[in-house]
Amino acid sequence: FKSLVKYSFWFSLSVGTSAFVSSSMTDTNWQTLLFRSVSIFFHFFIISFCNILLLQRLEKRRLLNGLIQDQLKVFGLGYIMTLVLVSFFVLINILIRRFEGINEIMTNDNFTQNGNIWQMYLMIPYIGLIIYSIVYFFHNFFLLHHLKSKKELEVAELKTLNSEKTNQLLRQQIQPHFLFNALNTLKSLIKKNPDQAEEYVIHLSEFLRASITDNRNQTAKVNDELKICSDYMKMQKIRFGEALLFNIDIEDHDPRLQQMIPNFSLQPLIENAIKDNQFTLINPLEIRVFFK
Repeated sequence: FKSLVKYSFWFSLSVGTSAFVSSSMTDTNWQTLLFRSVSIFFHFFIISFCNILLLQRLEKRRLLNGLIQDQLKVFGLGYIMTLVLVSFFVLINILIRRFEGINEIMTNDNFTQNGNIWQMYLMIPYIGLIIYSIVYFFHNFFLLHHLKSKKELEVAELKTLNSEKTNQLLRQQIQPHFLFNALNTLKSLIKKNPDQAEEYVIHLSEFLRASITDNRNQTAKVNDELKICSDYMKMQKIRFGEALLFNIDIEDHDPRLQQMIPNFSLQPLIENAIKDNQFTLINPLEIRVFFK
């Protein structure tokens, strides 16, 4: 509503200015030009504002469904409203002419000359139709553009929400499998190698903290994602030993480490590489992370 009022104001001002410029080519009386331009500005802005109130009232009563019949209803009501306003403006114009001094400014206004009063009344419906048609199509253009932008924003939000849900589903699928293996490995290490078990628990806690923490932005720095991968691979190294080789081939001061990527997107790739490959001490699996 506020945006429509604001743009209607600037639109009305541009129409009044255009009328001033175009009339200045045939009329040199600047007072007449100024009065006519201001009058046109107020005509357009007041009719625009009243039309906005009409649209808002119909919208609140849920009388608009976007159908052709509804558009005809709006146009008909708006046109009737415009006729009333234009008739009121003409009446005010006639009353103003009676004041001394102002009459001289409006001497070039043919529609309010006494001899042409009947022409003025015949022209009111025509002038009202022109003014309201311009206002109606301007408002429709603005509302359609606003609706299009709103729909595009909703589509973008739905795509983002879908990506978030897909990411959450992927986490839910990964976590049970990972926890089952992690707890079994930890159980075995506690009996065989308590020191390694302690180190394993440290990496496991760091990994779970990062994976469970809610990230509202759904993005993370590459450096943070690599830290998650490092904790995960250190646990897998304890589990598989030399049968699994892992190397992050990236310099610590590489500026690309500060770039943003989808949250928790690298670790599932590494886990899938481990799950979907067979490897032994003789034929180890090597995983290397690098910038291409």
